[in-house]
Amino acid sequence: MENRYVVNEGHSKYDGLTMLATDGVHDSVVEEIQKKVKAGSKILDIGAGVGAMSKRLHDLGYEVVAVDICEENFKPKDIRFVKFDIEQKLHNIINEKFDCIIAIEVIEHLYNPSEIYETAKQLSKKETCFMITTPNIASFVSVHSLFRHSTLSHFHHRDLWVETGHVSPISIYQLQNLAIDNGFYTEEIKAIGNLSIFNFRNGYMKGILLGFIFIVLNLVANKYFKGDNILWIGIKK
Repeated sequence: MENRYVVNEGHSKYDGLTMLATDGVHDSVVEEIQKKVKAGSKILDIGAGVGAMSKRLHDLGYEVVAVDICEENFKPKDIRFVKFDIEQKLHNIINEKFDCIIAIEVIEHLYNPSEIYETAKQLSKKETCFMITTPNIASFVSVHSLFRHSTLSHFHHRDLWVETGHVSPISIYQLQNLAIDNGFYTEEIKAIGNLSIFNFRNGYMKGILLGFIFIVLNLVANKYFKGDNILWIGIKK
C-alpha cells in the first residue's frame, strides 16, 4: 500500500488529513484494532473530525461509519458519514450494531462523560470492542502541572476550555467504572502518545532538570506515568 503517513512538527497527517491527537495516539489505536478486529468488520468512529482515522481504517479494509457534529469538516468522500450530536440518541439514527466502536479524544469534551458509554452500549453486540482515548491526567507532565500549578495537563488554562473544549478530565478509575455501569468489561488500559519531557520553552536547564527527574521517577512509577494519553479497551458483555 502507498505510504500516506506524514509526520510534521505539529500534528501528523494521514493522506493529507490532520490527525487531531498527540503523535502516536492514532498509531497505537490502529495497532490494537488490527490485533483485535478482523479486516472487513464494521467500525463506528465517534467524533471523526476531519476523517484521518476513518480514512486509515477504510484503507486497511474495514467498513467504517463516521459520525461527528460538524459535517463540513469531514473530508473523505468514500466513507459513510452521519451528522450527530452526542446529546441525541445515535441508535435512533443508525439502526445497526458494530464490531468495534472508537472514540478518539472525545470523552474529555463532554460535560457528561457517561454519554459516550451509553451511546456505545446501544450500538454494540456481544463481544463488540470499544476503544476510548483521552488525555492522561496521571502522566509525569500532568502530575508535575498539578504539583506546581494545581492544574492538570491539557486542562490547565482557559483557552483549552474555550477553544478545544477540554472540559472533563477523566481518570482511569472513571473509565473502568463507567464501563461496568454500561455492560462493558475492561480488557486493557495503557499509556500511549508521545510525552514531551525535555521541554525547553521555559529555559534549557529547566528542561534538562525535568527530563532527569522523569527518568529517575520512571524507574519506580506505575505504567501510566509516561504516556500523554490513555487508551482504554473494553469488550461488551
